[in-house]
Amino acid sequence: MTEIGSEARSTRAEQALRDSSRRLDVVFRHVTDGITVHDPAGKLVFANDSAAALAGYASVEELLAASPEYLLERLDLIDEQGEPVEPSSGPGREVVGWRESGRERWAVVTTTPVYSDDGRLELLINVFRDISETRRQQQRVNLLARAGDAIGGSLDYGRTLAELARLAVPAVADWCMVYVEDEDGHIRRLAVEHFGGRHADVLGRLEGHEFRPEAEIGVPAVVRTGFSELHRDADSLLVAADVLDGARLAAELEDLGIGSWMCVPLTARGRTFGALSFLSTESGRKFDEADLELAEELARRAALAVDNARLFEESQRSLALLGAILTSAPTAIGLWDRDIRYVRVNDALASLNELPAEEHVGKSLWEVVPDLAGVLEPVYRGVVETGQSLVRHETSTDLGAHRLGRERHWLSSYFPVKTAEGEIVGVGAVIMEITERKQAEDMAAARARQQADVAELGLRALAGESVPDLTREAAAGVAETLGADFVEILELLEDGTLVLAEGVGWSEGHAGSTTVPGGRGSQGGFTLEAAEPVLVEDLAAAWRFTASPLLAEHGVAGGLTVVIPGLEGDFGVLGAHTKAPRRFTQDDANYLQAVANVLGAAFDQRRLAAAEREARREAEARAQSAQALEFVGDGVFLVDRGGIVRLWNPAAEAVTGLRAADVVGRPTDEAVSGWAGLAPRVPIVDALAGASARPETLPLEAGGREVWLSISGVAFDHGTVYAFRDVTEERGVEKLKSDFVSTISHELRTPLAAIYGAALTLRRSDMPLDGPHRGELLGVIASESERLARIVNDILWTSRIESSGLQVTIEACDGAELAGAVVRAARLQLPPNLELRLEAPEDLPLVAADPDKVRQVLANLVENAVKYSPDGGVVTVLLEHVGDRVRFLVDDEGLGVPAQERQRIFEKFYRLDPNLTRGVGGTGLGLYICRELVLRMGGTIRVDSKQGRGSTFIVELPAASEVAAHVLG
Repeated sequence: MTEIGSEARSTRAEQALRDSSRRLDVVFRHVTDGITVHDPAGKLVFANDSAAALAGYASVEELLAASPEYLLERLDLIDEQGEPVEPSSGPGREVVGWRESGRERWAVVTTTPVYSDDGRLELLINVFRDISETRRQQQRVNLLARAGDAIGGSLDYGRTLAELARLAVPAVADWCMVYVEDEDGHIRRLAVEHFGGRHADVLGRLEGHEFRPEAEIGVPAVVRTGFSELHRDADSLLVAADVLDGARLAAELEDLGIGSWMCVPLTARGRTFGALSFLSTESGRKFDEADLELAEELARRAALAVDNARLFEESQRSLALLGAILTSAPTAIGLWDRDIRYVRVNDALASLNELPAEEHVGKSLWEVVPDLAGVLEPVYRGVVETGQSLVRHETSTDLGAHRLGRERHWLSSYFPVKTAEGEIVGVGAVIMEITERKQAEDMAAARARQQADVAELGLRALAGESVPDLTREAAAGVAETLGADFVEILELLEDGTLVLAEGVGWSEGHAGSTTVPGGRGSQGGFTLEAAEPVLVEDLAAAWRFTASPLLAEHGVAGGLTVVIPGLEGDFGVLGAHTKAPRRFTQDDANYLQAVANVLGAAFDQRRLAAAEREARREAEARAQSAQALEFVGDGVFLVDRGGIVRLWNPAAEAVTGLRAADVVGRPTDEAVSGWAGLAPRVPIVDALAGASARPETLPLEAGGREVWLSISGVAFDHGTVYAFRDVTEERGVEKLKSDFVSTISHELRTPLAAIYGAALTLRRSDMPLDGPHRGELLGVIASESERLARIVNDILWTSRIESSGLQVTIEACDGAELAGAVVRAARLQLPPNLELRLEAPEDLPLVAADPDKVRQVLANLVENAVKYSPDGGVVTVLLEHVGDRVRFLVDDEGLGVPAQERQRIFEKFYRLDPNLTRGVGGTGLGLYICRELVLRMGGTIRVDSKQGRGSTFIVELPAASEVAAHVLG
């Protein structure tokens, strides 16, 4: 009975369940939440349309027909962190996730059990609320937040982009690759990330593939156009279409299973500098517009961070460089605006101008350096107006009554200051005073002899010459070279006293007898504590000299003292002194120390003379010591008898550009290019002959450039010592002078030959006095005499300018009248194919200038315009009123001036290449005279030209009314 009753109850329950299912189907058919019902065995007995759609089925019938095992195999369950979970761990979770066809789905699940009256589990009712889109939006927000933290926390853009790639996988794609464009326009891969570490071997296949710059899709196209690409359906052939060897790369990527691809640009401030490439492989997901939007947002944030990092790096580097240059540079540096007003100066320039740096700002050159403004302002304005730098511009000015009160020399470089868009906003200058260098050039010849004398003295010491002879010649040589009134060589005796071994300028009774108490550690008299040269301006303030009767007795005021070193201790003191206070230079100290070193070598020779073996050993040591004259300012090198270089001092390195490491130990002919041809011409004397060689100036090819050396040599038993100095610049000056003499000779010879030929013709007896040729010959004599007079006049003008004998008288004069006189005179000899015009407004103000000098300048410019217009045309003299100045323009349609020559044509003796001027010659003085005359009248002169299309010379002079107003104000 029990079994029959149980079966009846089961039948009734199943019938009730079927009735209940029909009713539930009617009730839940249109409910938006997914609803499923399982029996205790896990069989799905009910599902609504929403549940079928959520599970990826087209209808409820398909879902009910699927077995539980098939459902679990079809859907990959994941936890809230996106990691796979075993089916046995669910259901019962509040939030359930699964992957279907590469797309994540998420739902909030509520499970309700249904029990029978006797407590048995009969049904499980599951309600699914789809939160996939909400979850996806939250993941994107979280991803962007993490990306913002990652890329905003570093100024290393490479690290920033690599971190971005790590964040994008697998949140956005299975693969993320970062590409950037370098300065040469090549696209290189900066970082790559891929999901789960699978297919790691593909990284090696990606190497060595170069992009096609003209590719219509892919990374090159995105970088070139700045537009994103979305390829929802993609394969390896499509992805590899943007590389040169696309077919091979496609085959290598085939096993990745690429299904979708998108590429977005890295763009900042309108410039695309890279791209992000995303691939879908293992997950099988298909990228959509939402994915593309997320990728573009990541790229925008990353590009902004990279751009900010680059801008910060560049600005920091620029600011650091500018700050370092302006604050710590020993050279004077300044910046001016377009109106030539100070913007910023460093301490060196402020010190030069004797005005605090902050008081320069906003002031003009006339307010800060009125004595120099007339010379400097045209240079500054020329750089601003032309936009061309002016390098190594030399300025020499006799300041006269200026606060510094002496002639000064500067070497300056000027450059335009531009914005990022190329607009010129001012001018910068680097100014170096070279007054001392100019003065030092006058002593160059003496220094060359000085170094040769030291080398010869050292070789004589090594040769064993007697110490008294050496000390006597050394003292006399020091007195002559340094211009010293007194020279003393004090020898340190064993008892600690110093005896005068040799001297110049002392009383006769002192020589060889006077002793000076003192020595090391002495509290009075001379001490030898100083290992470095001691330069003294006021001996009375230096305690170590006060006890010296030699100095006190003779009224010595300034001096230089060095220690005479020895192998086993110092030998004494070598000093040079003057009656008047004087500051010796470091070159003087180096020279004196070199002589002291040689004397030390001589004293060593004398000390070790008793032992022949020791003498030979010490002689070799002294030879090496004498060879090490590295402190000598001129180049010195030693060649042994085998032709091998044994010494190459730092000065030799600096002059030739050849390092000692590359020269020493090698044959001279191999180490020094061109030495084989140079060596036979070098004057060499024997060290024992007692004479010095006169240096010979010879060329040497060094470091790809020609260097002119003033070189001589001294031969001794072990080889030859050569001393040389760089005279390339002096050689250039001499060549310039020689070219000038040659030019002047040629220019003078031509008119003289014409005059002489015409005169001889007139003297012929068969020449009728009233014949037609007589007038022509007299015309030749007259015109060539005028040409000769102009040449001589240019030379005289140059001489007056150089000797400061040129007088300028400034007065108010009529510029139009002066120009008219010049034009009328020029028209008298104007060639028939030329037309000369004058254009001047009626309301032109008077000019504050010297009228004779203005006529001279205009006549020279008009003459040049005519001379350099061999094909004819129009020469126009135009006058304008521009601001507070009157502008004179001389315009022609002639040969023109090459751009690279426009600054140099105003230099003394400079002439254009005859090949560019069709043989038109000249002395090279005309434009130089014009420039000097204009500058002395407070004006400016410049040239605008296009080669082959003519030139326009522009002269600007102050208007008389403006000058008067300035004086009255």
